[in-house]
Amino acid sequence: MKKFPWFWIVICALAAIVVIVGWKQFTESTSPSKMITEQKAILLVQERFQGEVTNFEMKDSHYLIELKKQNNLYHINMDIKSGKVLSIAAKQLSTEKDPKQTNNEQPEEEIPPPDSEQQPKSLSNEEAIQIALNQVQGEVDSIVLETKDGQTYYLVEVETPNDQEAVVQVHAITGEVMSVTWDDHDDDD
Repeated sequence: MKKFPWFWIVICALAAIVVIVGWKQFTESTSPSKMITEQKAILLVQERFQGEVTNFEMKDSHYLIELKKQNNLYHINMDIKSGKVLSIAAKQLSTEKDPKQTNNEQPEEEIPPPDSEQQPKSLSNEEAIQIALNQVQGEVDSIVLETKDGQTYYLVEVETPNDQEAVVQVHAITGEVMSVTWDDHDDDD
C-alpha cells in the first residue's frame, strides 16, 4: 500500500509538467517579444515611404500609422508581427481653402497594399536627368544608379556654364531631389 501514494504523486507531477509546458507554448505564440516594436514599425514606414509619421496606434494585431508626405496624408495598416503593409489609404491635403471641404482634405482614396513580389516602379535615366537639370542648369556628365541602406537613388553629375560641377542625388522611385553637392572644377588642364 505504500506504492499507492507515490503513484499519485508521480501522476500529479506529470500533470503539472504538461500544464506548464502547454502554458509556455501558448504564451510564446502570443508573446509581445515576437511583435515588431513601435520604433521599428515607424522606422520601416519612414524608410519605405520617406515621409513623416504624424500618428501611431496599435489595434488588435496591427499598427495604424498616419504618414504625411508632401501634400498627402497616408493611413497605413501594418501587421504587428511581420511588418507587412496590409493596406494604404491616401488623402490629398488641399493647399487652398475649399468651402466644400470642412477640414481641407480631399476624399480618401484606397491604395492596394504593395505586392511582395512587385517592385516599385523606378525612374528611368532620362527622367532622373530631367529632374536634375530642373534643379541645376548645365550639361550632364554622367549618371549612376546606386543603392545604400535600402535606398535607391541616381547620382547625376552636371557641369554648369560657370565651370562648376554639381552632383544631384535623385530618389529613384519618388523623383525627390535628396541633395545637391557642389564642387569647384579646378583642373589645371
